[in-house]
Amino acid sequence: MCAYRFHCTNGTDLVVDETGHMIELESDLSDRAADVALEVLLRFPITDLSAWLVTVQDGDGRQVDVIGFDELLDLACRKPRVLATFGHGQQEAHAPGA
Repeated sequence: MCAYRFHCTNGTDLVVDETGHMIELESDLSDRAADVALEVLLRFPITDLSAWLVTVQDGDGRQVDVIGFDELLDLACRKPRVLATFGHGQQEAHAPGA
């Protein structure tokens, strides 16, 4: 299991993941990145997603992936949990890393 940080940026603004997340399988990185992108969208009024990215860093601070919000939201919207949350209006904002 490794600690990863999921920072979000559009090249100007930055949302820093100060706590990080323990991820067991590298294949789970995109799922967590999608969750982080959703959390940022629920918390901040972002209207243009085209420039927003999640950068994934390992425990040593090395960048291991960069994924666009558009791609991540497509992935997130296929999750039953996400559909249920939006379907019932239970949008609860959490800081990334919370």
